[in-house]
Amino acid sequence: MRRLVRPVALLAFVWAQAAVAPASAGDQGTIDVIILASQDAPSVATEVASRGARVGHVYRHVPAIAARIAAQDLGAIKALAGVASVEKDVPVYLSDEPTRGRDRLAASFAVEAAALQTSALDVRSAPLRPNTYVNYILAGATAVWTDTAFGDGSIVAVVDTGTHPVEPCLSAGQVIGAPGFPNGFDAVGDNPADAPDNNAHGTWVGNVIAAQCSLATPETSALAGAIAAHAPGLLYAIEPGYVGFDLLGVAPFAKIYPVKVFKKSGGGTATSTILTGLDHVLELK
Repeated sequence: MRRLVRPVALLAFVWAQAAVAPASAGDQGTIDVIILASQDAPSVATEVASRGARVGHVYRHVPAIAARIAAQDLGAIKALAGVASVEKDVPVYLSDEPTRGRDRLAASFAVEAAALQTSALDVRSAPLRPNTYVNYILAGATAVWTDTAFGDGSIVAVVDTGTHPVEPCLSAGQVIGAPGFPNGFDAVGDNPADAPDNNAHGTWVGNVIAAQCSLATPETSALAGAIAAHAPGLLYAIEPGYVGFDLLGVAPFAKIYPVKVFKKSGGGTATSTILTGLDHVLELK
């Protein structure tokens, strides 16, 4: 039985820093806000717009709107009939700003990655090595794989930076679109949600959910050494000089629907943009 889209927001709140920053400022003397309505949101949006505010989004599945208002009008808008509350549209930041240390780590990892050999792994027919499923055992995923057909028939919406179908770990057709949104949904408007040049976090999350591949690395590599030191059960011998490890998601046969709420370079995004992505998922569901 095919399960409906699950609005699982693996937002970069898992890896992102949901910092409370000052309210976004646009034109001089304006503030970006999210207005929660106690009645019909479109009617409140019309009233707010009539006072010179710029309404950015009227949500369909929660009674709220996002708008840029004049700071001097804040009190008057709070007092409008139908307005339950007015909150700052707080930016949320990915904690991936470059540092010297991270630059050196990235350069080191690029060398390691060049030596990796990647191949597809079919968990239904390949010889499984449960002792290599460290994260999945801890999460309890392996205990329900048989009952849930490894996630087959499920669709998981990843509300993040976009998810690129990196083969073979995410197989062809595993990252899907929706009617009218063949590349997923881009709430920012700067790049398709499944494009390869988006910030990589959402692709990483997609692999945590649904990857299905094996990787091999020289046994003398720093990667093999790190795994051997901290999780030796992950490794198995492949051929002379190489060791392998399996990369499996918690639901390897699930499909991923990418919802991009961060610009392609990462950085920060407005809370209202994240809500736009979630609103879209609820619309599909």
